[in-house]
Amino acid sequence: MNTLDGFEQLHMSGARAVFQLQKGAKVEDADIATAFEDVGMKLESFTKIERPRAKSIYLVDAGVT
Repeated sequence: MNTLDGFEQLHMSGARAVFQLQKGAKVEDADIATAFEDVGMKLESFTKIERPRAKSIYLVDAGVT
């Protein structure tokens, strides 16, 4: 997953991966699917959701994901 340009953040939890693109970045769905395949994973579905940027970020280390 480190081979894709344009991503600001990537969060993975169980079977879900959430990406945040850098402002103005464009990424093709097929490129994301290929990046998953390159690390032995399969992209089952892809949904684009646009949300306002967070006003703050909290980092929590709970020891469990």
